[in-house]
Amino acid sequence: MPDLVPLREDEVTDLDYTKRKIYAENLIKETFPSSYTTYRAHMIFGTDTTTGSLTNNELWITDRCYWMNRIERGGDILIPGDDTDTVQYTDVKDLSKFIISSIDKKLNGSFNVFNTLNMKEYFNSLLSIKKAVSNPSFIRVPTDFLLANDIRGIRDVPMWKSHSDVNKGFYQFSNATAIKAGLTFRAPSETFDETKKAFYKYHNDYDFADLKNGIKLARMEKELLEKWSNR
Repeated sequence: MPDLVPLREDEVTDLDYTKRKIYAENLIKETFPSSYTTYRAHMIFGTDTTTGSLTNNELWITDRCYWMNRIERGGDILIPGDDTDTVQYTDVKDLSKFIISSIDKKLNGSFNVFNTLNMKEYFNSLLSIKKAVSNPSFIRVPTDFLLANDIRGIRDVPMWKSHSDVNKGFYQFSNATAIKAGLTFRAPSETFDETKKAFYKYHNDYDFADLKNGIKLARMEKELLEKWSNR
């Protein structure tokens, strides 16, 4: 491997996180055009992926575990959008296995390493790992109603971005290239069960409705369901 290349004179320092990632990947391609491999992951789930400090990793940990926790608490649960919406996530073991495999095969290129589920599949996977005493009741609330009440995907509702949202794309990327190259997936229920167990081990008393760092849907769910029922 050659020495690290010097910083370019046109280095850009005022880009947001997403643009920085694109800039970095393009620089890698430019520097190592025939010998680079990059792995694009979504939010990572699985064994020991929720063990960090909530002070430093609040968003990443709570967003992964909100729906698991909400289903365990049971009762009427607001489910956003419709079943045409999708969610994408990366299992840490799937990612590790694919990285090792791609090294062995000497694969080059960029790979989107994540699984895709529609919302029905996602929630069914979470239902399959709930405790027997939990008795959740799903109430589907459409996107238009949520948007009219200033509830936005990702920002206010974890793991959801409607296909009808004007800012499309977040959970609509293709993983076809990685699958063709050998990417395989564990059962979603295994992935989510390991994630949930780690969360309860380290953050069992977390308040998802916390005013400072909590999730807006957790604070407004009852109010939104009442509005939807009385429409």
